[in-house]
Amino acid sequence: MAPSGHALHWILNPADLEAHAALVDPFFALYAHPDNFPDENEREEPRFILRRIREGSDNPHTHLIAYTIDGSVRGGAIFEYYPRSACCMLTYLFVDKAVRGTGIARTLIETDHERGIPALVEHFQSQGRPVKAVFFETNNPFLTPVGNDSMAPADRLTAFYQLGAKRVDIDYVQPPLDSEKGPVTNLYLCTFPRLTGDVFLLSINTLLCFLVEFYHSLEALRGDLQTELDKATTWTPGTAPGFETMEIEGMYESLLRNAYAASGVTYLQQLPRQEAPQLVFGRASVCLELLVDESYYRAGLRRGGSGAFLPLLGRADNADPLSAHQQNDRFCVVTHSFETDLLSYAYQSAPPFYTRCFNFPKFREVMVRFPQTVTFVSEGRQEMFYVLAEGEQQQHATVRTVARCRRGGEVVHEVVKEIRLKVFLNYSYFFSSEIRVWHLVFSAIEGTGIDEIDLIKLMKFFSGSQESKSEGEKIRELRNIKFVIPDREEKELNVMELFEELSGIRYAKRQDHSGETEQPERLSIDAIRTGIVGIDTDYCRFTAAGSAEEGERIREVLAQLFENLRSNEEGKKVSSLDVQRQYARNKHAEYVFEAFCGITLGILDFDRMGFEEVSDTLIPRSATESSFLTINRGVLSSFGYGDSVFAASVNTIGINPYLQIPSAVLAHNEYVVNDAFARSQAVLEEVMGDESVVDIRKLEASRKQIRQLLNIDFLPNVFQYPTEQDLFEYGLMHRGILEKRTRTLANLEQIDNLIDESNANLDHRYQFWVNVLLMVISIFQIYEVVTGLITEIGGPRLNTFPIMMKLVVLLVLIAISVYIAYRLYRNSSIDAGKRFILRK
Repeated sequence: MAPSGHALHWILNPADLEAHAALVDPFFALYAHPDNFPDENEREEPRFILRRIREGSDNPHTHLIAYTIDGSVRGGAIFEYYPRSACCMLTYLFVDKAVRGTGIARTLIETDHERGIPALVEHFQSQGRPVKAVFFETNNPFLTPVGNDSMAPADRLTAFYQLGAKRVDIDYVQPPLDSEKGPVTNLYLCTFPRLTGDVFLLSINTLLCFLVEFYHSLEALRGDLQTELDKATTWTPGTAPGFETMEIEGMYESLLRNAYAASGVTYLQQLPRQEAPQLVFGRASVCLELLVDESYYRAGLRRGGSGAFLPLLGRADNADPLSAHQQNDRFCVVTHSFETDLLSYAYQSAPPFYTRCFNFPKFREVMVRFPQTVTFVSEGRQEMFYVLAEGEQQQHATVRTVARCRRGGEVVHEVVKEIRLKVFLNYSYFFSSEIRVWHLVFSAIEGTGIDEIDLIKLMKFFSGSQESKSEGEKIRELRNIKFVIPDREEKELNVMELFEELSGIRYAKRQDHSGETEQPERLSIDAIRTGIVGIDTDYCRFTAAGSAEEGERIREVLAQLFENLRSNEEGKKVSSLDVQRQYARNKHAEYVFEAFCGITLGILDFDRMGFEEVSDTLIPRSATESSFLTINRGVLSSFGYGDSVFAASVNTIGINPYLQIPSAVLAHNEYVVNDAFARSQAVLEEVMGDESVVDIRKLEASRKQIRQLLNIDFLPNVFQYPTEQDLFEYGLMHRGILEKRTRTLANLEQIDNLIDESNANLDHRYQFWVNVLLMVISIFQIYEVVTGLITEIGGPRLNTFPIMMKLVVLLVLIAISVYIAYRLYRNSSIDAGKRFILRK
């Protein structure tokens, strides 16, 4: 809300300069104050601005808006109109430091439709001067030195973000503002798309025309203005404009990386936002589940200190191939009692799988290095979060610059956010399917903790696919998350290399594998598809004030959240009004609810979520007065306080085994069903080919393998407690496992029909050849009878029946037999059709 007694004054022409003469000097005094534009290269001399207004120049038309409070200038804007490109530029926006944060900038840019910038845009349009875009410049936080700006660039970006501004995706260079200044390269070129219509796309022709005219206005354009404008106006995708000005040509070339440049438009980017975590979890774990099909991959064990991995030898039936190398008799002192407790009576004596801790290496902690920026897509908008090397550091994390060696020996310095976590490795092995689900668990160190942003970043290994441009890009970004083993800081590992360091195992594709599903030659990051998050909310605190009073407030918020979710589960829908009252009572409630929702979904922009979306997301599979459990896509999430099981296992396997074991079974079943479906699809595609040659034995073998997967490898509900039973059933449905199984059964029915049809066709063929053989025998029998009968009828004169006559009779009989055989062949082929050829 703007301060009382405020007014906005337009200074558009020489008459306005005279009418508001008393405001001009205070306006430019505030403009030139070091609190606003300390970098002289970014600040144009006031005399040039005033001269354009007095002369009514169109190079460009310049306008001032003065914001006064009780008659004193406390803010202002310098706004320019470029007639040849029909674009505007908010060249300068400034506010008296004493009244910043009171809504003055919002009033100027967005809310005042009578005298603010929206009204000025409408004024231009009413005069027949269309406005295609409204641009402005702001400092790039990655390139602007600390203290070189009146306001922290990160804070300014946040303010512009909240005003709906977007960034033009080019490598922007501001030309020198006069002959005594140099070009500026630490700026973003941005726009206020709400002022002109389309909030996502900007015409490249419009942008190029503006850049040409802008450079011309500052006497930085090389070449003739009209010629360069023609190049910008007539440019079409696939052509090269060839601007004379090197900087404009460079900005044009940087446009081509934009995904929509080939359509003649550029996609406007969201302004980057600095990370601002508010919560720290002192007891929280993220479990990455690496699923390995050991019928496809063979494990190699590291031998000695050489680092070489030697193939693991074969195994006996119904035995774990790691058993002999791990002194493993399926019993684990840590997990066995939990597992036995979970399984129903029918599976107590012969469990289909088992879970155990793996042998730990010498290190139990790891440093995680996140890249300076993380990008993601949210509701059609590309977002970026970032951290800066300088600035306030949180107790739980360190932002630092590290040296990295690129290919070719080049050393570069990159900013990373570093946190320290405990690390655990254990697995669940399934005997029938030969599938091992490895559990790579990262757990907070209680004295340090992990914030909600970093926790979601780790979850990106198995969640948040809706925020990725593509699977390939997601994998590339995940590889930028590095892990460093203490005392070995010279070597950064990706997640798969960390797994190999922890396990001493490297997987490679078996040479004798005959499966239909194609997988990488070596186990890759694709193996991580599901995971678990467990949070003990007793150990949750705010990053800001950590007083006892704040701790009580967050417990109050969480208690209310658990109560709401339990009420929802019982069918007592909590109204939006009730939640608004809770928000009003506790300022932290809204953020906590949204943050938990973001963790459940694995999304970073959870602060945009309203109550209805939060309520729909945090639908618990089970809820008590102190906890709730949810499942979303590939994520199983548990929040609660006083979790004794979590406390008992946080220093052994790192996460609650009552979450880990059901999640492993779901991950196993999902893989089994996907494998069965892929095999069934491959069979049908092969058989349905126009010129396919199908071996029925192969077809029957494939059917047997698919049935094995669906009927034996696929595990039923093996759990005895209602919570785990419900989690299993809901997970099958929610992850689409049941639907994929139904489709596989439908494919299997088609395969059964094809096999029946094929066998029937073969029976027809066998019958055909039997009939042909009988005809051949009959020909010779009839031939003997006919020739003998003719000789007997003809008497002594035909005792020597001419050979030619015998040959004629034989040919006639053969012709009749061929005709009959043809008819039999036709009859045997009608039912079988000619869709495929069969071999037995």
